[in-house]
Amino acid sequence: MATLSSPCTMCDKPDSRQCARCHSTQYCSKNCQQADWASHKLLCRPLSEFLEKSKRPSKNHFSAILFPDDQEKPKLVWIHCPWIDEGEEWGYQLADPKPFLRADEDSSNIFQNPRLKRDLTNTT
Repeated sequence: MATLSSPCTMCDKPDSRQCARCHSTQYCSKNCQQADWASHKLLCRPLSEFLEKSKRPSKNHFSAILFPDDQEKPKLVWIHCPWIDEGEEWGYQLADPKPFLRADEDSSNIFQNPRLKRDLTNTT
């Protein structure tokens, strides 16, 4: 695992280390890594292969998991997250789900993980 300043995926401790294969999640200890393995093993290899084979379209695109309602399995996609300017001092990036929705659908946001009982900051 490589050192990173992001918090642990499981317990939010700072200065955690990222997964050596997919580089997408961080853990502070082997205990947290093992506790998350049942979930993480589902995405680790597919995500690392996706990142190796698929070029990031721009710095404003991020990897995301799409759960199409007409397919049995989720798939990995690049989602555009344009900057929303809030004046000269600051702004933020917001994911644009429209390319992945049918014409009759509206986006819905998921902000909580009930299993981990924590807020999710990177979901749409």
